[in-house]
Amino acid sequence: MLPASSHLSSRPKGQGLLLIWGGINPAITDEDALNDWWTKEHLPERLNLPGFQRAVRYRALNSDDGTGNYFTLYESSSVQDLASPEYLAALENPTPRTKQFMPCFAGMDRSACEVQWSQVDAAISSSTTKQARKYIMLTVLSALDDPSKIQTDLVVVLKQHLYGKTSPAIVGDTCTSIARANDEITKAGSVSKSYDNVQFTQRHGSTHDQRAGTLVALFEFCIPDASKIGTNDLFHSGWQEIFIRDLGRVGTKIEFWQIYKLMGTMNRHELKR
Repeated sequence: MLPASSHLSSRPKGQGLLLIWGGINPAITDEDALNDWWTKEHLPERLNLPGFQRAVRYRALNSDDGTGNYFTLYESSSVQDLASPEYLAALENPTPRTKQFMPCFAGMDRSACEVQWSQVDAAISSSTTKQARKYIMLTVLSALDDPSKIQTDLVVVLKQHLYGKTSPAIVGDTCTSIARANDEITKAGSVSKSYDNVQFTQRHGSTHDQRAGTLVALFEFCIPDASKIGTNDLFHSGWQEIFIRDLGRVGTKIEFWQIYKLMGTMNRHELKR
């Protein structure tokens, strides 16, 4: 699994995204073995399936509760690839190591989504992204009204806060995407044998009835290594609290948010055939 370039690109409308996030308990899990399975077996297996193009792994910045919190993002050509016969067959026939490691999650959320809008804001100087740390902010929102109507207001808030540079920590390239969850496709995968004995969060189960009205906002950003901005600044500068507050004013309810640091990426075209 290779580190990703700090260069960011927007996602095409209609692209499929599979988001899987949750925590594991290091006290009872061999994380080295877990990550070895994830990187050497699980991701290549998924990227060999029709439509799967890229996998990106992140780890949460703040794990004060003692758990290791991970976020994996799969990109596919369309959301329908996340319910293809080949993918569902793989889910119903997990490998021995998949059966071993999937239950290690102390709490998991999983959502199949379709990109609705995406925008990139390039750094003023290309030199600022040559050596940079890459992060992503994941925000899950329940739409209290028609998501297609809310989306317009949501884009306005995102542009105001993120592209208006009200977040002082963001000094490199940024990419913001809005995706809409697909309840039917999410359920088709979550009930498969691959997720036997996996502990989904209460939020995952309770929102299934409303999943068609769930929106996901992904905000990717780079901070140059030379920057004086530290990890603590991302949580204590106050910008994200204001951002989350204003998101809640556009007809949405914040279900979850977290900032993660990039671990690495894997692309389909890089796999050895």
